[in-house]
Amino acid sequence: TSISRISSDIAIHLGKRGLIRQGILIRMCYGHKNCQQAYCIKCMSRRVYKERKHLQTALPALLRKHPKAQVWFLTGATEDSPDVNTHAKAAVRGMKQLLKDPRLKGRVIAHFSVLEVALKRHRTNPCAHVHSLIVTNPIDKGRYRISEPDWIRMWETACPLARRRDSSVPLKRRQPTKPRRHASFVALRAGPTSVDLDRLIRYCTKWATPRNITRNYRELLTDPDRFIQRIDSLK
Repeated sequence: TSISRISSDIAIHLGKRGLIRQGILIRMCYGHKNCQQAYCIKCMSRRVYKERKHLQTALPALLRKHPKAQVWFLTGATEDSPDVNTHAKAAVRGMKQLLKDPRLKGRVIAHFSVLEVALKRHRTNPCAHVHSLIVTNPIDKGRYRISEPDWIRMWETACPLARRRDSSVPLKRRQPTKPRRHASFVALRAGPTSVDLDRLIRYCTKWATPRNITRNYRELLTDPDRFIQRIDSLK
Protein backbone atom coordinates (compact mmCIF):
# COMPACT_ATOMS: atom_id res chain seq x y z
CA THR A 1 0.00 0.00 0.00
CA SER A 2 2.75 2.45 0.91
CA ILE A 3 4.57 1.77 -2.38
CA SER A 4 1.41 2.43 -4.41
CA ARG A 5 0.74 5.61 -2.45
CA ILE A 6 4.25 6.91 -3.05
CA SER A 7 3.98 5.94 -6.73
CA SER A 8 0.72 7.85 -7.07
CA ASP A 9 2.29 10.91 -5.43
CA ILE A 10 5.14 10.84 -7.94
CA ALA A 11 2.69 10.48 -10.84
CA ILE A 12 0.66 13.47 -9.59
CA HIS A 13 3.75 15.66 -9.27
CA LEU A 14 4.95 14.65 -12.73
CA GLY A 15 1.53 15.30 -14.25
CA LYS A 16 1.34 18.79 -12.78
CA ARG A 17 4.65 19.60 -14.43
CA GLY A 18 3.79 18.14 -17.83
CA LEU A 19 6.11 15.17 -17.36
CA ILE A 20 3.73 12.31 -18.02
CA ARG A 21 5.68 9.08 -18.47
CA GLN A 22 4.51 5.64 -19.43
CA GLY A 23 4.62 3.18 -16.54
CA ILE A 24 4.98 5.81 -13.85
CA LEU A 25 2.09 4.25 -11.92
CA ILE A 26 4.29 1.64 -10.34
CA ARG A 27 1.28 -0.23 -8.93
CA MET A 28 0.90 -1.56 -12.50
CA CYS A 29 4.37 -3.14 -12.40
CA TYR A 30 3.74 -6.73 -11.35
CA GLY A 31 7.33 -7.88 -11.62
CA HIS A 32 7.05 -10.26 -14.58
CA LYS A 33 9.40 -7.94 -16.46
CA ASN A 34 11.18 -4.85 -15.26
CA CYS A 35 9.28 -1.78 -16.47
CA GLN A 36 12.66 0.06 -16.56
CA GLN A 37 11.21 3.33 -15.28
CA ALA A 38 13.57 5.56 -13.35
CA TYR A 39 10.93 6.07 -10.64
CA CYS A 40 9.80 2.46 -10.24
CA ILE A 41 10.33 1.46 -6.63
CA LYS A 42 9.55 -2.20 -7.27
CA CYS A 43 12.06 -2.52 -10.10
CA MET A 44 14.80 -0.77 -8.13
CA SER A 45 14.21 -2.95 -5.10
CA ARG A 46 14.10 -6.12 -7.17
CA ARG A 47 17.30 -5.28 -9.04
CA VAL A 48 19.26 -4.40 -5.89
CA TYR A 49 17.91 -7.49 -4.09
CA LYS A 50 19.30 -9.70 -6.87
CA GLU A 51 22.67 -8.01 -6.53
CA ARG A 52 22.60 -8.59 -2.76
CA LYS A 53 21.83 -12.30 -3.12
CA HIS A 54 24.56 -12.67 -5.73
CA LEU A 55 27.14 -11.00 -3.48
CA GLN A 56 26.11 -13.10 -0.47
CA THR A 57 26.87 -16.21 -2.53
CA ALA A 58 29.79 -15.10 -4.69
CA LEU A 59 31.90 -13.27 -2.10
CA PRO A 60 32.28 -16.16 0.39
CA ALA A 61 32.97 -18.53 -2.52
CA LEU A 62 35.68 -16.20 -3.80
CA LEU A 63 37.30 -16.01 -0.37
CA ARG A 64 37.32 -19.80 -0.10
CA LYS A 65 39.10 -19.93 -3.45
CA HIS A 66 41.59 -17.26 -2.34
CA PRO A 67 42.10 -17.88 1.40
CA LYS A 68 44.78 -15.18 1.74
CA ALA A 69 42.69 -12.50 0.04
CA GLN A 70 41.49 -9.39 1.84
CA VAL A 71 38.18 -7.52 1.52
CA TRP A 72 38.31 -3.72 1.55
CA PHE A 73 35.44 -1.26 1.76
CA LEU A 74 36.23 1.95 -0.14
CA THR A 75 34.25 5.17 -0.25
CA GLY A 76 35.24 7.98 -2.61
CA ALA A 77 33.34 11.28 -2.46
CA THR A 78 33.13 14.31 -4.71
CA GLU A 79 32.52 17.88 -3.67
CA ASP A 80 28.93 18.68 -2.63
CA SER A 81 27.20 20.26 -5.61
CA PRO A 82 23.72 20.89 -7.06
CA ASP A 83 25.10 19.57 -10.37
CA VAL A 84 24.36 15.95 -9.52
CA ASN A 85 24.94 14.59 -13.01
CA THR A 86 28.49 15.91 -13.42
CA HIS A 87 29.64 14.95 -9.94
CA ALA A 88 28.00 11.51 -10.00
CA LYS A 89 29.73 10.67 -13.28
CA ALA A 90 33.01 12.02 -11.91
CA ALA A 91 32.71 9.79 -8.83
CA VAL A 92 32.06 6.69 -10.96
CA ARG A 93 34.93 7.47 -13.35
CA GLY A 94 37.19 8.27 -10.42
CA MET A 95 36.61 4.89 -8.74
CA LYS A 96 37.20 3.06 -12.03
CA GLN A 97 40.43 4.98 -12.51
CA LEU A 98 41.50 4.32 -8.92
CA LEU A 99 41.16 0.56 -9.39
CA LYS A 100 43.53 0.86 -12.37
CA ASP A 101 46.16 2.66 -10.32
CA PRO A 102 49.67 1.14 -10.67
CA ARG A 103 49.72 0.53 -6.90
CA LEU A 104 46.80 -1.89 -7.35
CA LYS A 105 48.04 -3.53 -10.54
CA GLY A 106 47.81 -7.30 -10.15
CA ARG A 107 46.38 -6.95 -6.62
CA VAL A 108 42.62 -6.62 -7.28
CA ILE A 109 40.87 -9.99 -7.67
CA ALA A 110 37.28 -8.73 -7.90
CA HIS A 111 35.28 -5.60 -7.13
CA PHE A 112 31.71 -4.35 -6.81
CA SER A 113 30.77 -0.67 -6.82
CA VAL A 114 27.58 1.29 -6.22
CA LEU A 115 26.85 4.99 -6.66
CA GLU A 116 25.02 6.85 -3.91
CA VAL A 117 23.78 10.43 -3.97
CA ALA A 118 22.78 11.65 -0.53
CA LEU A 119 21.75 14.96 0.97
CA LYS A 120 23.31 14.89 4.39
CA ARG A 121 21.77 16.67 7.33
CA HIS A 122 22.85 20.29 7.79
CA ARG A 123 24.37 20.41 4.29
CA THR A 124 22.94 22.42 1.42
CA ASN A 125 23.86 20.35 -1.64
CA PRO A 126 23.87 16.58 -2.22
CA CYS A 127 27.04 14.53 -2.15
CA ALA A 128 27.77 11.99 -4.88
CA HIS A 129 29.99 9.17 -3.69
CA VAL A 130 30.85 5.60 -4.65
CA HIS A 131 31.03 2.62 -2.30
CA SER A 132 33.22 -0.25 -3.48
CA LEU A 133 33.84 -3.71 -2.13
CA ILE A 134 37.16 -4.98 -3.47
CA VAL A 135 38.81 -8.35 -2.96
CA THR A 136 42.58 -8.05 -3.14
CA ASN A 137 45.80 -9.86 -2.49
CA PRO A 138 47.31 -8.46 0.74
CA ILE A 139 47.88 -4.70 0.57
CA ASP A 140 48.19 -3.90 4.27
CA LYS A 141 51.89 -4.59 4.79
CA GLY A 142 55.18 -5.09 3.02
CA ARG A 143 56.04 -3.72 -0.41
CA TYR A 144 52.38 -3.61 -1.48
CA ARG A 145 51.11 -1.70 1.56
CA ILE A 146 48.81 1.24 0.82
CA SER A 147 48.52 3.63 3.74
CA GLU A 148 45.64 6.01 4.46
CA PRO A 149 47.51 9.04 3.01
CA ASP A 150 48.31 6.96 -0.08
CA TRP A 151 44.62 6.12 -0.59
CA ILE A 152 43.61 9.77 -0.33
CA ARG A 153 46.29 10.93 -2.79
CA MET A 154 45.33 8.16 -5.21
CA TRP A 155 41.69 9.25 -5.05
CA GLU A 156 42.50 12.92 -5.57
CA THR A 157 44.54 11.97 -8.63
CA ALA A 158 41.83 9.66 -10.02
CA CYS A 159 38.90 12.04 -9.41
CA PRO A 160 39.39 15.71 -10.40
CA LEU A 161 36.18 16.66 -8.56
CA ALA A 162 37.15 14.91 -5.32
CA ARG A 163 36.00 16.65 -2.17
CA ARG A 164 38.54 19.23 -1.18
CA ARG A 165 40.27 18.55 2.09
CA ASP A 166 41.61 20.97 4.65
CA SER A 167 45.29 21.30 3.73
CA SER A 168 46.08 22.52 7.25
CA VAL A 169 45.24 19.07 8.65
CA PRO A 170 48.07 16.58 7.96
CA LEU A 171 47.09 13.38 6.20
CA LYS A 172 48.82 11.30 8.82
CA ARG A 173 48.58 12.06 12.53
CA ARG A 174 49.98 9.94 15.30
CA GLN A 175 47.40 11.05 17.83
CA PRO A 176 44.23 12.36 16.14
CA THR A 177 42.52 14.79 18.48
CA LYS A 178 39.40 15.31 16.39
CA PRO A 179 37.68 13.38 13.60
CA ARG A 180 38.06 14.46 10.00
CA ARG A 181 34.84 16.04 8.75
CA HIS A 182 33.51 14.93 5.38
CA ALA A 183 36.62 12.96 4.38
CA SER A 184 37.05 12.63 0.63
CA PHE A 185 38.14 9.01 0.76
CA VAL A 186 37.90 6.20 3.29
CA ALA A 187 39.45 2.74 3.00
CA LEU A 188 38.55 0.15 5.64
CA ARG A 189 39.51 -3.49 5.74
CA ALA A 190 36.50 -5.73 6.33
CA GLY A 191 36.44 -8.16 9.24
CA PRO A 192 37.01 -11.86 8.51
CA THR A 193 33.69 -13.23 9.77
CA SER A 194 30.57 -13.89 7.71
CA VAL A 195 28.71 -11.38 9.89
CA ASP A 196 31.18 -8.64 8.93
CA LEU A 197 30.83 -9.42 5.23
CA ASP A 198 27.05 -9.59 5.40
CA ARG A 199 26.92 -6.20 7.14
CA LEU A 200 28.97 -4.61 4.37
CA ILE A 201 26.93 -6.24 1.61
CA ARG A 202 23.69 -5.05 3.18
CA TYR A 203 25.07 -1.54 3.51
CA CYS A 204 26.05 -1.45 -0.18
CA THR A 205 22.64 -2.78 -1.20
CA LYS A 206 20.48 -0.87 1.28
CA TRP A 207 17.73 -0.28 -1.29
CA ALA A 208 17.03 -4.00 -1.59
CA THR A 209 14.28 -3.36 0.98
CA PRO A 210 11.25 -1.47 -0.44
CA ARG A 211 10.66 0.05 3.00
CA ASN A 212 13.98 1.89 2.78
CA ILE A 213 13.13 3.22 -0.68
CA THR A 214 9.69 4.47 0.33
CA ARG A 215 11.16 6.21 3.38
CA ASN A 216 13.76 7.99 1.21
CA TYR A 217 11.13 8.87 -1.39
CA ARG A 218 8.90 10.46 1.25
CA GLU A 219 11.79 12.67 2.31
CA LEU A 220 12.60 13.61 -1.28
CA LEU A 221 8.99 14.36 -2.18
CA THR A 222 8.88 17.24 0.29
CA ASP A 223 10.43 19.14 -2.66
CA PRO A 224 9.02 17.41 -5.79
CA ASP A 225 10.73 19.70 -8.32
CA ARG A 226 14.16 19.04 -6.86
CA PHE A 227 13.40 15.31 -6.61
CA ILE A 228 12.46 15.07 -10.30
CA GLN A 229 15.45 17.16 -11.35
CA ARG A 230 17.92 14.95 -9.49
CA ILE A 231 16.39 11.67 -10.61
CA ASP A 232 16.46 12.84 -14.24
CA SER A 233 20.08 14.00 -13.92
CA LEU A 234 21.23 10.46 -13.10
CA LYS A 235 19.92 8.94 -16.35
